[in-house]
Amino acid sequence: MPAGADTYALKINNGAYPSFELIVGYASHSSFGTPPARGVVWYGGNGYLLDTLAPLADGHYTFATGVNDNAEVVGQLKKNNGVVQGFLVRP
Repeated sequence: MPAGADTYALKINNGAYPSFELIVGYASHSSFGTPPARGVVWYGGNGYLLDTLAPLADGHYTFATGVNDNAEVVGQLKKNNGVVQGFLVRP
């Protein structure tokens, strides 16, 4: 994640998997281009862009809006052609 990024936590699970809490949300930074937001997962005290954990071939995860106790993350992504859709990422 770039230094100086604004980060926003939206949901937290109950810590059942992988033995500590997962927090999801998004980061905003001008270096991200359009849109200037990227989905983020925090665990073990560190934040990770979803784009690096589960890369997309043709777009970016823009918001991670939910997480359950099985560590399944849901949210919104934007494809390079401009289409916006939901996503589900499983560990």
